[in-house]
Amino acid sequence: MPCPTLPVEVLEHIVKDLACNDPKRVKNCALTCWALLGICRKYLFAKVLIVISAQSLARREEGIFALLRKSPEIAGYTRYLHIRIANDGERNWVTPPELKLFSKLRTYEISFDPYPPNHSSFRSRYPHSDDAFLNCTETLVPTLRKLLFRPIRTLVVLKLDRMTNFPFCDVLRNFPNVRTLMLTNMEVNKVVEADSEIATVTDSRPTQALPGLNPIKLRTLHSDCWGSFEATRALTIKKLLDLRQPNGQAIFDFSRLKILHIRESDVEETGLAIALPKLLLQTHQLTKFILDHQAAENITLSGVGQALVASRMTLKTLRIKSSMDDFDDDPLHGLPDELAIFGAQLNVLESLSLEINMTSGCSTGNEWGELDEVLDTLSWPKLKSVSIVLKPRLTEPDMEFSRSDSYEDGDMVPEDTDFDYDLKALRTLQFPELLRKSKKSDFRFQFKVLWESY
Repeated sequence: MPCPTLPVEVLEHIVKDLACNDPKRVKNCALTCWALLGICRKYLFAKVLIVISAQSLARREEGIFALLRKSPEIAGYTRYLHIRIANDGERNWVTPPELKLFSKLRTYEISFDPYPPNHSSFRSRYPHSDDAFLNCTETLVPTLRKLLFRPIRTLVVLKLDRMTNFPFCDVLRNFPNVRTLMLTNMEVNKVVEADSEIATVTDSRPTQALPGLNPIKLRTLHSDCWGSFEATRALTIKKLLDLRQPNGQAIFDFSRLKILHIRESDVEETGLAIALPKLLLQTHQLTKFILDHQAAENITLSGVGQALVASRMTLKTLRIKSSMDDFDDDPLHGLPDELAIFGAQLNVLESLSLEINMTSGCSTGNEWGELDEVLDTLSWPKLKSVSIVLKPRLTEPDMEFSRSDSYEDGDMVPEDTDFDYDLKALRTLQFPELLRKSKKSDFRFQFKVLWESY
């Protein structure tokens, strides 16, 4: 097909529009002529997934590796590289040299797939949790070193999933410009005060003094420990704060953190209630704070309000999701008191969202009314939205309701459940001021009850 006579800028705009609305058509567009092929490659290879396994490495003569050998320039278009390590029992891999071609990455994701090829029998074959995590102190370290231990100064987002004893200090030395760190189900076998122990184990060379690492100035931190098998081994916020360089200096600088998303279960074991205020005290520019936690006992968010005061002129979004198992527990975990402390200072909070999962009912006491009173004061000049979602679970085996059944905005509660409160009264009696304010066009109050069954 003859090359189009349109200016290159116009062609780039057309291809960009196709990539945003219909990515599949970009492939067809690349087949039309050489002029469009070069433009389309920028979008076709912007994100690349490579599976590292014995099977994939044995077939290097085809697929992405063969393409990289034939046209190594396409690696320069890649901005998002995802390396997925398969759990096929093989650990002594030869790292493909083609991976060195990816030198302009913006996002680097490395994950461990715990499910072997016949994943349906995973739990019977792997009854212990150790096989669900990639141990960075095993013989796989040479492979990890080639995957991670090379400088990529363009990298700003690092995602890690299902690894144990990850050598943060050594790795981040090569990624000095990382600003977003996303950790999912990371673990540590031992609680160490410094990262030197891990670094010594993973370094096959003679021990030598390394220059100190300038603390990584994170902008976004996402820490998810919900799927970790043992809370005592999970890389929680508490342990993340304790990570140190061999010289004792901190690895991370949280003073410029803007987005913080924490998701932890078994918070009594992980010490989140103590570690969270310590982390928040180090932040001064938070714009969004998301907390998702599960507690078997009645813990409180004590200290969070005072710790957030440092970010009062930047924090705009606050989302809290919690789970409770005891009817007598405070469903808000002391949140009204913490909001009162935070609201005593001038702030710019615009959105507050609460989601509470419960298995044995919920108190209808003054906790809800206290929240309504705190949010009705003049301390929230920018507040535009308040959302409260309750998710009680029906445990009776003979219930005729399914997960799709929902009762919203105070509709009638099923009579044959063991919940003895009137949802409609909870909405109208406990939140009169928020309901009054919601009649204004610039304020939105949402109260929703979603019934779920096991």
